[in-house]
Amino acid sequence: MSTRILVTGASGLLGLAVTGALGHHLSRPVVLAPTHGELDLLNTDATVRWFATHRPGAVLHLAGHVRGLAANMGDQLQGLMVNARIALNVLEASATYPPERLVVAGSTAAYGYPYRSIPIQEDDLLAGDVHPGEYGYAWGQRTLIAGTQILRHEHGVSTSVALLSNLFGPGDRFHGTAAHAVPALIARCTAAVDNGDDEIAVWGHPTTTRDFLYIDDAARAMVALLDAPEPPALVNVASGEERAMSDVVVSITRASGFTGRVRWDDSMPVGIPRRAVDTSRLDSLVADAPIGFDEGIQRTVAWYRANRDTTR
Repeated sequence: MSTRILVTGASGLLGLAVTGALGHHLSRPVVLAPTHGELDLLNTDATVRWFATHRPGAVLHLAGHVRGLAANMGDQLQGLMVNARIALNVLEASATYPPERLVVAGSTAAYGYPYRSIPIQEDDLLAGDVHPGEYGYAWGQRTLIAGTQILRHEHGVSTSVALLSNLFGPGDRFHGTAAHAVPALIARCTAAVDNGDDEIAVWGHPTTTRDFLYIDDAARAMVALLDAPEPPALVNVASGEERAMSDVVVSITRASGFTGRVRWDDSMPVGIPRRAVDTSRLDSLVADAPIGFDEGIQRTVAWYRANRDTTR
């Protein structure tokens, strides 16, 4: 697709990776990556005016209020309101000045829980209510998903929602309650190595499973959706590998050089005990071999060591 492409959230973890991936497509003439100061997605009028002025032919909507489990549980209303407001403003602007294509970064948190089946499949997306630990954030995601379906049917916009699993990579949040599991563990292990500590505490339980996806692999999937002749309305964007947290910790300790004891603290939030994701639809769109989890961990650890003084 040769057009003016708007990337919202371009300064975030996924946005940086996607704009980098788009840069490899020499046929793309214009990538619009406005800052928050240039495009305030929480302001309805400003968002519609921006679309009116720039008329993007394609939109990669990656912006959102994304935090870790502890932060989501601590302020559910914020997770709902901010994500729903951003979603509604982008949807209104896209209905008023329709792009040819809209590709949205959604989340597997939007799946109803308990899951109908494991691995989770796109056809089961809205079956039941969401998990209480991600309630506000997940319903904000569902608002966006519903809007893309309406845009597709009522306004003729080719829409796709990428239901993303747990992303990680360079540029992530490594500190505070907003940090997700992988970057938080990388920061903790690196600090333990530097301080000579012989033990680290890990939140949760070693048998908890998730699907972790390296950020460059996620970015390639988003660009593939943008380029697909007939993109699916919903597609799981994940690794397709169910990984126990015990294995995640082993990979991170190995990459960081931590050789001490790991103490599991299951008094802290665990969330859903098991999540595995079916990637059949994605596999038909992306032909390139993925970077993968272990290599992704090594790259992220190396990046963090080089940039930790300036990380979030």
